Amino acid sequence: MSKLYSKFFLFIFYCISLNTSIAETKNILVSTANPLASQAGRDILLGGGNAIDAAVAVQLVLNLVEPQSSGLGGGGFLLYFDNRNKNLIFYDGRETAPSKIKKEHFLDKNGQPLSFYDAAVGGLAVGVPGLVSMLELVHKEYGMMKWESLFKPAINLSLEGFPISSRLHNQIKKDKSLLKFNFKYSKFLKTKTQLNIINNYYLQFVATRSKLLLQRHNAV
Repeated sequence: MSKLYSKFFLFIFYCISLNTSIAETKNILVSTANPLASQAGRDILLGGGNAIDAAVAVQLVLNLVEPQSSGLGGGGFLLYFDNRNKNLIFYDGRETAPSKIKKEHFLDKNGQPLSFYDAAVGGLAVGVPGLVSMLELVHKEYGMMKWESLFKPAINLSLEGFPISSRLHNQIKKDKSLLKFNFKYSKFLKTKTQLNIINNYYLQFVATRSKLLLQRHNAV
């Protein structure tokens, strides 16, 4: 067992206990909420990357395949164990409130607090994203592979399409607030009321967003 710990070992945990997918080989183990993300992390490690490189690639794929839970427009935390110096390092990438926000932000015109859904649905409750900045910082300090190369698994999936998971399917089905937004919700539907089958492919707007982000980093 001591030999196992002395070798390179990775455990990435991005999920709740009932929604995990694991990719394992030799002394590498990647656990995420989606098998496509686990595979991306595994491929990065086998391609010469380290745990930080894999974490970046995994997060980018999760942004694509589970947008109900993970997103580049949000935040996150990261724990990294520096085995060389035996240090455990904590990175805080959570969202922050806009600098000019006022205390009346979540009050209606009568000075009463907005209901949860009136406040949470839409742009009113969006914080300043911290996730990408955090990933960029930790990658600059510990990453091995080129930053732009870590976007390739997500962009390839977004262009090729991927099966919607049962979890995303159920989230779309029950989230009536999606109808408030002007995007092609109809692509999820067989009819105006019947949700499409579970293995349909995700919306192209996600692919477009990922591609634009990738192009910003000169990886296309």
